[in-house]
Amino acid sequence: MDETGLGLRSVSLDEGTSSVNLPRLCYIGEVPIECSQGGSALLWRLFEGYPPKKLVIVEGIHRSSIERRLPIVRYVHHVIINKRLRPGRYAKQVTELLYKAVPILAATLVPRVAYDRPEAIITVGHGIYWLVAAKVSKLLKLPIHLLVHDHFPTTLSASERLSTRIIYDFGRIYATAASRFCVSETMALEYERMFGINGQTLYPCRARSVLNEPPRGVRHHVGSSGLTGVFAGTVAGPGYVKALAALARQLARVSGQMVIYSSLGRAEAAALGLDLANVEFRALVPAKILRERCQKEADFLYVPMSFGEADSINMRMSFPSKLADYTQMGLPLLIYGPKYCSAVQWARKHPGVAEVVDTENDEELLQAVKRLSDPRTCDTLAEEALRIGDLYFSHSRAESMLFSALAGSAA
Repeated sequence: MDETGLGLRSVSLDEGTSSVNLPRLCYIGEVPIECSQGGSALLWRLFEGYPPKKLVIVEGIHRSSIERRLPIVRYVHHVIINKRLRPGRYAKQVTELLYKAVPILAATLVPRVAYDRPEAIITVGHGIYWLVAAKVSKLLKLPIHLLVHDHFPTTLSASERLSTRIIYDFGRIYATAASRFCVSETMALEYERMFGINGQTLYPCRARSVLNEPPRGVRHHVGSSGLTGVFAGTVAGPGYVKALAALARQLARVSGQMVIYSSLGRAEAAALGLDLANVEFRALVPAKILRERCQKEADFLYVPMSFGEADSINMRMSFPSKLADYTQMGLPLLIYGPKYCSAVQWARKHPGVAEVVDTENDEELLQAVKRLSDPRTCDTLAEEALRIGDLYFSHSRAESMLFSALAGSAA
């Protein structure tokens, strides 16, 4: 039953799912599971409440930082290629090599996985390692569950011939998986059209630990001579650089500044043309610290999406995970991206959840910035972002959807 009025079903762990019902689970994937950022953080949050003695994590290619791992859970690093062969200048050749090696990689991994007697396999459709996971599940006769955060062909570099083959493989595995979770409604609908079977929409979620923190409130805007906009996350390509620079220029016109939390240093930013006078670069920090700093220093939070044609598929089908954290900070949002991108579509579906600019028009962006200098506008936007964010991105909802599917396949 839809209890939210937004097409979202309210769920809870009381609906027949407990730790007793959950299967012994083995994650096999290319995305490391750690408390950091991006896909790694999304996975960490999803499994934060999973019984640690029932979970084993097998990481291929990329390895998580020990201090950021899930506590108690056993991690295995499947060393498959020399560091010098990792994707880079010869990315297409490396992808070709890994694809051909999938049967061998799976065969070497089967004894390690079988040792823990798992009852199900789970993987994420990123890179090439989901193919290894699927092969292992077939050899061990176990159900496989599939998570998809980005449109899978965009997560690897391959020749047109190999890309066609990989899309076929993905469709076959997607169609036969015990459960399929897509990060956005658009992705679920597009994959249903492509592969002939429906998937569930599992939006990015907040950290489970946030549930134990004091209730959040709207940070009441205090007028000042200059606004401060904050962006936190990965600067993923030239489209994002362009979007960040666009906001910085408009903030400069109203004596404002932008603070960027990312792995991007000033030297690298200068090479990208982002070394502007009113831009401050800071290192990434844990979500709790970021929230405290933003509530103290920020006037609004920035959600840029790329207008670049090369990024259009991912902009349409993926979903910015930062919205899960942004919407709980009690601050207004500014979303900047093309009309078709998932963030703009989400905001248009819920009028009043954010300031939205869906064209690369400097004057429109400037007017949006000026509207964010009005305290009443900011308070209204922040309150709606809190309300809608609680419905879409709660940890309990995401955990319940995933755990129910896992328990169902075990039964």
